[in-house]
Amino acid sequence: MMISPESYIAQFEDAPYSELIRARAELVAELAELESYFELGQQEEPYIAVSPSEDTRYKMGLEYLAALIGLMVERAPELTGEGCAACEDDDEEKDD
Repeated sequence: MMISPESYIAQFEDAPYSELIRARAELVAELAELESYFELGQQEEPYIAVSPSEDTRYKMGLEYLAALIGLMVERAPELTGEGCAACEDDDEEKDD
């Protein structure tokens, strides 16, 4: 069973930024593996039922990656030491 993207992200609430980077790399690697399977290996390997299916794992991996990147954007100043210029523009618009 897969968890929701919100539940996936919740596990990183207090994690250091370096752990977010590691999680992103793992998701990208898993997605690349699944893409290779879809493009090359699907016809060559005998069919084995997997739960959740490769299709579901791929779609949820994309959802997790999108949510993780959103969190990384929010927390980027931790790594860079600078504020997000686009975020500051958004804050100024809200004050108007």
